[in-house]
Amino acid sequence: MSCGPVAGRFCLPCLLALLFWAGGCTSYSERVAVFREQYAAADFAAAEATIDELLEDETGVDAELLAAPKLLSRDGEAADGDGELMLLEKAMARLCQGDADGAIDLLRRARDELDGQWQTSAADYVQSALLDDTWIEYAGADYEHVLVRVMLALCDLLCGAGDATAYALQVNEKQEEILRSDFGARQGYAPRQTYQRVAIGAYLEGVLAEASLAPAEAARAYERARRYGGKRELIERADARARFGRYTAGGSGVVHVFCLAGRGPHLVEGVHPPTDLANRLATVVLTLLTRHPSALVQAPVKVPVVMVNDARPALLCVEVEGGERVFAEPLLDVNEVAVQQLEANLPWIIARALIRRGLKAGAAVVIEDRARRRERDPLAFLIAALFNLTATAVENADTRNWASLPAQIQAARLELPAGCHCLSFGAGLSAELRVAAGRDSYVVVVRPGAFGPGAVLVDGFSRVSEPQPAP
Repeated sequence: MSCGPVAGRFCLPCLLALLFWAGGCTSYSERVAVFREQYAAADFAAAEATIDELLEDETGVDAELLAAPKLLSRDGEAADGDGELMLLEKAMARLCQGDADGAIDLLRRARDELDGQWQTSAADYVQSALLDDTWIEYAGADYEHVLVRVMLALCDLLCGAGDATAYALQVNEKQEEILRSDFGARQGYAPRQTYQRVAIGAYLEGVLAEASLAPAEAARAYERARRYGGKRELIERADARARFGRYTAGGSGVVHVFCLAGRGPHLVEGVHPPTDLANRLATVVLTLLTRHPSALVQAPVKVPVVMVNDARPALLCVEVEGGERVFAEPLLDVNEVAVQQLEANLPWIIARALIRRGLKAGAAVVIEDRARRRERDPLAFLIAALFNLTATAVENADTRNWASLPAQIQAARLELPAGCHCLSFGAGLSAELRVAAGRDSYVVVVRPGAFGPGAVLVDGFSRVSEPQPAP
């Protein structure tokens, strides 16, 4: 015997489509796995080539544009799909190869796209309820909105374009906008109001105010950094210096070293046991009420889980040839912020998943009921159960995130006599720089591996020669 005409016409094509879909889908985390491995190994050229292939496949942009960041950043299709996320990855690869200007172009385009998508629309949520969260336009994790501005500030320090102060101010402005969000307030659920503030934006403001010989303004910025970041010696010293000390000794200049240390967190698919249990209990109730056992047959609920790769990156040691040795201090723990924000938002992610599961369980009940009423088909349960299982098994947790961020951003400050100096950072990383009296120099060290190779970038004014990455 076969199922009724309506059930047969509906179920079989639906099942075939879902099974085909399930076999062909890969998560974002899996798609960029090779890029992550290459970036972590400091093979930045290969990492860029990999992300270029993904970007071309995702957006359909002309391959020639991929080699020209400024033109790519202006292309209308460059941010289609998840393109804005891939622009962030490409920007980091460009930066690590010494192209801070190109990185700025890509970061600005990605920032503007994410800003436009920050508030998820009702239509996206409806689509999410029917399919899964990967169908929502990527709005960016809240910490990514802050960090894209941090990276813009650091890149600008290297280029000397003069916009670093504006970017540092944007860090704090965006942070406050996020914290003031009333999302979920009417329901008694306001995840963004639980976020901790980060100090790096205020610290960068203070650094730039000091360099401009505005100690009162620097002191106000450092005081905010103290409130946001807790007791950190680097910030305490900066605050005391701005209030009671002096910018630097006569005949000396200041070197600021920023380290992008360790492999940052990325998202993977996992299962939330309390959610899965709650979903199963809800379907048991539905089954008892409707007497349709097919409602019970569902795959486990998938949720995003933060994978911390380097929980405690080693502090960067800065050695001056023939002089002092200074250890960098953590300014921002990206791991900590990513975990905290995902945990705060998990109830809303789970709520969407449970709504989605309820709709699919309800659809299975309808399918089973129609098949039974038309011809009392003994296969009715099997067809409805297979639909329910397949429809839930093909769901994917949203694992999109900015994978090339560091685990920590660390900072150190040195005062050195005017002249040329050689700085060593371990693992074969070093740089020569020219220090000018009464002027700031900026060095960014990218070290994805704990003690492995990386890249050293020096601002254009202070650069003596092109730094070479460690083999």
